[in-house]
Amino acid sequence: MKYKRIKSALHNLGDSFLGLTNYFHDVYVLDELNELTRRSPMGVVIDLSAGTITPDPGPAKRLREAVAAYRDRLAAHFHGEGVDVAKLTDITLHYCPTARSRGTVSAVDDRGTHHRVPV
Repeated sequence: MKYKRIKSALHNLGDSFLGLTNYFHDVYVLDELNELTRRSPMGVVIDLSAGTITPDPGPAKRLREAVAAYRDRLAAHFHGEGVDVAKLTDITLHYCPTARSRGTVSAVDDRGTHHRVPV
């Protein structure tokens, strides 16, 4: 595995998830996240390793399904980037839009190194 590619793979994952091409069941996932962020000013944390969303999105079934779909494709996404997803834990997307970024994506590799990139 090429450890130097982890940050690039994380950035691409976050950019894909938060991009306007992530259209799921007739709704942009970004719209669902923005609605949830209005209720939680500290942002939304999506743990792609565990498939959890904090705060609980309540009835936002489409957001849960989008997270599950991305979680199912994690191995293929990282393989295409030259990264072994089995060597990563705590793959987390923190969506908290600011003037500079939409949030961060982070993960911990098997060596214990914490990788964090803005999206």
